Amino acid sequence: MAHEFQLVVRGATVANADGHAVADVAVRDGVVVEVGAQVAGSGERELDGRGKVLAPGGIDPHTHFHTPSPDGSLMSADDYESGTRAAAAGGVTTVINYAFQQLGESLWTTLEREAAKADGRAHVDYGFHPILTDLLGGSSLAELAPLVEAGYPSVKIFTAYDPFRVTDREAIRVLAAAARAGALVNVHAEDDGLTHYLTDTLAAVPATVEPILSTFKRSRPEVAEELAIERIAVYARTVGCPVYFVHLSSRGAVEAVRRGRAAGGQIFTEVRPAYLFLDESRYDQPDGQRYVCVPPLRTADDQAALWDAIAAGEIETSASDHTTYSSAQKLGAYESFVDIPPGFASVQTGLGLLYGRGVAAGRMTLEQFVAITSANAAKLFGLWPRKGRIAPGADADLVLIDPDRTTTLADEPLQSASDYDPFVGIEVRGWPSVTVSRGDVVYRDGTITSTPGRGRWLHRRLGDPGTDPAIPSFSPRTGDPGPAVS
Repeated sequence: MAHEFQLVVRGATVANADGHAVADVAVRDGVVVEVGAQVAGSGERELDGRGKVLAPGGIDPHTHFHTPSPDGSLMSADDYESGTRAAAAGGVTTVINYAFQQLGESLWTTLEREAAKADGRAHVDYGFHPILTDLLGGSSLAELAPLVEAGYPSVKIFTAYDPFRVTDREAIRVLAAAARAGALVNVHAEDDGLTHYLTDTLAAVPATVEPILSTFKRSRPEVAEELAIERIAVYARTVGCPVYFVHLSSRGAVEAVRRGRAAGGQIFTEVRPAYLFLDESRYDQPDGQRYVCVPPLRTADDQAALWDAIAAGEIETSASDHTTYSSAQKLGAYESFVDIPPGFASVQTGLGLLYGRGVAAGRMTLEQFVAITSANAAKLFGLWPRKGRIAPGADADLVLIDPDRTTTLADEPLQSASDYDPFVGIEVRGWPSVTVSRGDVVYRDGTITSTPGRGRWLHRRLGDPGTDPAIPSFSPRTGDPGPAVS
C-alpha cells in the first residue's frame, strides 16, 4: 500500500512561538508539508498526538562535545555521538558546538578539525561557532567575512578565563570586524582583572582554613559578570555590532543587560538550565564538586531574577553549555578549586525541565517555551525559517511532549557518557516522549532509534531582520559611544 506521507502526527496541540492549535502534521521527505485540522492521506508512520504537545525540536546553541578541559589535561566525556544521542533523547534536534581556536592556527583550520570530530557520528543536525583566542596579528579578523559566507555567521570570545580570553583592545577589534562581516558575537562575560585577582588570592587559601568550594564561589562573583556585560555592551554599541551574552547567571547580569539595551545596544541573551534549577546550596553537599561550573551556581534571588526576565521576554534562548566529565574526575582530592574541571550535563534534561518547571508550573506560556527553546535560536543563528517552527516548508524537527507524564530524573536512562547528572532527583510533570529529526523518529519512550552519522552539518545564514527583533542587524560604524551607562 502506498502512503502519501513519510510521517503523520495526529491530533496534537501544535505549538509555535506565535500560537498553538490542535492539528495534524504531515511530513514528506523530511519536511513539513501540511498542518491542518484533519490531514487526508496516510503516513508510512503515524503517531498519536492526542492529549500531547507537539513543539519544534529544540535548538541548543551552546554545547561543548569532544572538548579539552581548560588546562588541556582532560577530554570531555561526551563526543559528538554520545552528546547528540543525549540531545535526541531530550527533544533537541539541532546543536551548535563551540570550536576552540588553538594558538597559531587559522579559524579555517579550527573548523576543519572540529568537522572531523563530528563527521559520521552525530544523531541530529549540527553546526559550529568558532572561538577566537588568537587574533594572529589581525589575520583571524580578516577571515570573518569569508566564514560568514561559508555558513558560520557567529563567533565567540571570552573576556576572562585563561587561556581563551581576549584583551579589551582585542575584544573591540573583534566586535568591529564582526559588524563589518555580519557575524553575531557570542560573549562569555566575566571581568578578567577581578576574577584573576580573586582566583590567585583565594586559590592560595588552605582548605583547612576555608573549604575550596567556598573560595570557588567567591572567586567569580556576580559583579564580575555585571562589569564585563557593561563594558562589552558599550564596545558593541560603539562599533554597531549585535552581541549575544551566554549563560546569564545573576540578577546583576540581567540588570546590566537592561541598561545596555536602554542605551541603544542590540543585545541578546541566553540562560542555562543550571542557573534556573540549581543554586549555590549544592556546594554545601558532600559531592559539591560535581556542581562546579563557570560562572558558579548563584542564589535563589538570582534564580528569581532569571525567571522574571524569561517571563518578560528579556532572555532569548535556553542552552545547555553541556560540558561533561566523570564523577571521578569531578570529585578528585583537589587542593584548590582551580583544578576541578568545570561543567556538567544538561543537553538531555534542559528542555524537559523548562516544560515541567516552566509551562506546567505556570511560569511561562507554551509560546514562550517554543521561543526560548527553538524559534529564537533559529532566528539568531541563521536557521530560520528552515528550523524553529512547525509549518509547511520547515524541516520536520519535532518533539512530542506528554504533559501528564510525571518524571523523577535519575542517572540510569540518561544517554550522556558522563556517569552522573546534576538534576537527578528533581520531579517534573510533562516530559518529551518522542523526538523527530527531519521526519525520522530518533527517540521514542526511552529508546534511541537513530544511528550515528544521520545528523547533517548545517550551513547557517542570518536572515533579513525586517521588523523581527530576534534577528540580528548590523550597522558598522566608529565614533561616539553614546550615553554613558550608569
